[in-house]
This record gives sequence, structure tokens and C-alpha cells, in this order.
Amino acid sequence: MISLSRIQQFALQEITLEIHRATSRDDLVAMTLLRIPKILGINYTVWHDRLKNSGLTADKVLAKPDHRNAIIDYLEEINNHLLTHPIITGLEIQDSMDIPRKVVTMRDFASQREIENTPIFTDAYRHLEIKNHAVVEFFDPTGEGVMICFNGHKEYTAEQKFMIQCIRDHFEIAYCKLNTLKHQDGMIRSIFDQNISSSLSKREREVFPLIISGKTNPEIAIILGISPRTVEKHVAAILEKSGIENRKALMSYILSKSKIG
Repeated sequence: MISLSRIQQFALQEITLEIHRATSRDDLVAMTLLRIPKILGINYTVWHDRLKNSGLTADKVLAKPDHRNAIIDYLEEINNHLLTHPIITGLEIQDSMDIPRKVVTMRDFASQREIENTPIFTDAYRHLEIKNHAVVEFFDPTGEGVMICFNGHKEYTAEQKFMIQCIRDHFEIAYCKLNTLKHQDGMIRSIFDQNISSSLSKREREVFPLIISGKTNPEIAIILGISPRTVEKHVAAILEKSGIENRKALMSYILSKSKIG
């Protein structure tokens, strides 16, 4: 049974609240690089933007400046020896390169001596002060995602793993929500001019894609967890701000814009 100390409980609760208050991907990156290493008591973390089934690229690696520069220096060696990574060989994911939802560490699959005998360690990780690391990743429905590496010297305790798992799960929720809002904003801007798109509230931006997908007010209410009456008010506000008379006219307007595009 996992038993966190009061300090760990407070730190985990605090970072969870911060994650869900994030208003951008940059907020999540900053938490990953600056706050989480202190909470977990580890050396440093690395945020890596990636697409499903893709490799590592220098322009997508984010870390504190000194660590980022060092990682980029050894990125070719990491990519060349990625298939010797204890997590990848241990999980037998050489083909998919997809890490499971559960947090995993190198020491889950190999002893420290075995890790230090792998090509990826001898050619890269030993220069980067990585004797053991935990890895998590998550993706949104479009396949955009993030791999986060938690780098340290020692074997991770059950408490640290539990905290990493909690952080990973909350990051996934926040990341997917922020990406959904980003895609919604892009779609709205492609239909309306800047004045109209910028005038829509956050909730109206959530309602709008559901309107144009043909959802009824009761269906939208269930999806967003609000009342049909509240949905009705948001729909009315969208129509008023766009200067369009009704739902049918809105759909016709969107259809005409798509033909022009």
C-alpha cells in the first residue's frame, strides 16, 4: 500500500491544481521542467513533443538550457541506440514505440549493471547523468502527444512512481483539453472574422463545434455536462455575435464558407 508523507500529499495536490489551471501548453512545459523535479526529488525532466510512432527530433526536445544543449549533442547517439533502451526491450515495443499508460522505469527491466552495459548508456546516457529514468507519454485523439522523461540517479520508490503516475494522468487530461480548444479556435477563425471569433466566450467555443456537427441542444448539454437551457443561451449568444438569424442559417453560412475555401 502506498503511503505518501504529508509533504508529498500537499505537493501532489498543489501541482494537480496547477495542471488544471494551465491555459496553454507552455504552462504545462514550465511545470514539467521547473516544478516537478523539486517535487519528486530528481535531477531533471525532459519534455518531448512527438507524434504517435515517431522518433526523437532535436527541435521538439525541451529541457532547462544546460540539459537541453547536452541532450541535443547526444541526440544522434540516443536515436541510433534507442532499440537497446531497457524499457523498449523490456516491453518489446521496438515496432510501435508506444509506452503504456502505466509509468515504467529502466530499473523495472534491468539491473544497474545491465543498464550501464547498454549502448544507449555508454554512448549517451552516462554523459547526460542518467542512471535511471522513468518515462510516460500520452496523446490526444489526433495523434499529437508528449513523452516526459524523469531523470535521476537512483531507483524510484513506490511513492515516487505513484506521484509520477498521478501527474501523468492529470497532464493527459489537461493536454487533451488544451489541444481541443486550440483546434476549436482554429476552426472558428476559419469561419468567422477576427472580431467575431475573439468575442466568443470559452464555453461558446466549446458549444460551436457541436452545433456544426449537428448535435441538438439536449445532446450538447449531456456532452458538456450543463443544462439544455444553458446550451440554448450559448447558442443564442453565438448567433447574435455572428449576426446570423438562426441555426439553419448558420449551417448554410458555414457550408458557403467551406465551398469558397
